[in-house]
Amino acid sequence: MKTQFIYVQPKTKVSKDIFDYEMNGLHSCKVLGKEEEKIFLQSIANDYIFWIKEENDKYWEVIK
Repeated sequence: MKTQFIYVQPKTKVSKDIFDYEMNGLHSCKVLGKEEEKIFLQSIANDYIFWIKEENDKYWEVIK
């Protein structure tokens, strides 16, 4: 199966800090799985793994 990637952007101070320090400022994330309305992601730098909501996530925005 082909690996899926999505791009995220931080929406809050907390997620901005994670983005800068754990994700090395890289927007691209590998999709590890999906469950109901959530997506399980791994940063492209492999340093951070997290869940986001597909829509209206409090901390992250999916960008194109």
